[in-house]
Amino acid sequence: MKKLLFAIAIFTISFVNAQEKYKTTQLGNIAVVVKKGKSQGTVYLDLQKDGELGLSLKKDQVSKFVDFLKDANTKFKEWDKVAKDNNVQELRKDYKEIKFDGFFKYSKWKFGTATLSAKYSITKGESRGYIYVGSFESSSNQFIKSKGKVFFVTDELVKEMEGYLTKESLDAFINKSSSAEDLFN
Repeated sequence: MKKLLFAIAIFTISFVNAQEKYKTTQLGNIAVVVKKGKSQGTVYLDLQKDGELGLSLKKDQVSKFVDFLKDANTKFKEWDKVAKDNNVQELRKDYKEIKFDGFFKYSKWKFGTATLSAKYSITKGESRGYIYVGSFESSSNQFIKSKGKVFFVTDELVKEMEGYLTKESLDAFINKSSSAEDLFN
C-alpha cells in the first residue's frame, strides 16, 4: 500500500511540475522541468540512487555545478602530484564550497539549502578527492534535517556531468519533450 501511495505521489509531483526523467548517472537520476513557465529548465539531480536526497538547480546554476566539479577535480589532480612528489602520507584539506537548493525525503519532501564542500584527503598514502554534502535543515521546520552524503570526484563523473548538463543537451531535451506535448493541446 505504501508503495502504491508513493508511486501516486511521485506521479502527481512530476505531472504538476512537468518533470521528466532525463538521464541516469553514477549518482542517481536527473529530471528536468519541461513545462513552459518560470521553472522550465530546472534540473533535479539525485545524489543517491534512491532519489531521497538531491539538488534543485535552476537553469542558470547548472553550469556553476559542473564548473564546481571540474575545478575540484583539477585541483585534486594538482594536489595528487604534489603529494606524490613529496611522499605525503597523511593530509586533510578543504578546497571550496558552494550552495544550491536541496531536497530530501523525511516522510514528505523537504527543501532547504545544501552546502557542497570539495575536500581532499590522503590516508596511508592513498589520496581521494570528494564532495561532502552536509546535513541541511528543512526550510519549513528547523528541527528536520537531511542526512549528509559523500561522493567521490572522478574523471568519469565530471565527464558524465559535462556531457549531460550542457545548455544544448538540456534545451534539446526540453524542446523534444515540449514538442511531443504540444501535439495534444
